[in-house]
Amino acid sequence: MLDLIIVSILIFILGVAIVKIYIVFAKDIFIAYDVFKIVKKPVVDLGGIPIMAIVVLGTSIYFILGYISFNLVVGITLTLLIASLIGLIDDLKKDLPGWYKPASALLIGIPVILLRLYNPKLKFFGDIIFNIPIIYILLILIGFSVATNAVNMLDVVNGSASIGVAFIIILNIILSYFQGKNIIVGLIFLISTLSFLVFNIYPSRIFLGNVGAMLLGSMVAFISIYSGTEFLTVIAMYPFIVNGLFYLDKFRRFVERRVHGYKIAALNRDGLIEDMCEDGSPIVLLKYIVSVDPKSESTVILELTLLFLYSMTLSLIIFFLFW
Repeated sequence: MLDLIIVSILIFILGVAIVKIYIVFAKDIFIAYDVFKIVKKPVVDLGGIPIMAIVVLGTSIYFILGYISFNLVVGITLTLLIASLIGLIDDLKKDLPGWYKPASALLIGIPVILLRLYNPKLKFFGDIIFNIPIIYILLILIGFSVATNAVNMLDVVNGSASIGVAFIIILNIILSYFQGKNIIVGLIFLISTLSFLVFNIYPSRIFLGNVGAMLLGSMVAFISIYSGTEFLTVIAMYPFIVNGLFYLDKFRRFVERRVHGYKIAALNRDGLIEDMCEDGSPIVLLKYIVSVDPKSESTVILELTLLFLYSMTLSLIIFFLFW
């Protein structure tokens, strides 16, 4: 165990270095502007690129040291690479229709299916288990699409998506440990996410971009399927899912934030995020949090973090009481 801890710390240090190097080299190439800052300074974008590099580095090191199989290395790499490419295309080509990401994301789970990195027995409470080999394959495809787009929709303030995904990965590491399952997949994903979060946390020096949001969402889907924790992961994803449902309830279809025509929240003269109170705008989580009083971005992030923590804790309570 001590060897695993030392190796993981070293990979984390290398991961932080990779993100730092990317920020230096991409600062004049891939940039975006933080809408919730009074001074709109350029911020490095497309943070999924260094995250993918850290994943490849981590899986390679753990494989060389004998912690994971080659089959798993291929599965993780191909799955996350497909998700990254889908997001990268959306980042580089801004005029894609709203259905592009959810439709193309159906392809992300194909390596998981082909390499059989799943158990078709879907568990709910205690001994309630459904053996659904054919239906489960369809659920894998749908699950990746839902997870990736849900994470992408909540990437609204500095570190919001990264923090939420980190909590879900920590949950799965805990669940895997107490069930006697392999925790290496969780460690790879957690190290990659935290290495990026060092620079993505408020105030951000790098943004996820669609490439990063889709990548993190695919991590959530992959680890829940591989670990057999689908039901508990869905509970931990409550903030992501509710936020996405708000959008779908309003538009009845997938619509890009940049083209739906509503201004949900904006920065006021005091530097606080406030609800724009525009008639007909979707009641997403950000709008709900600032609906009563304007709040600083750091306060919004704190409240979202508490919501993520609450959802993870609820999953753990269900696990220890009923699993």
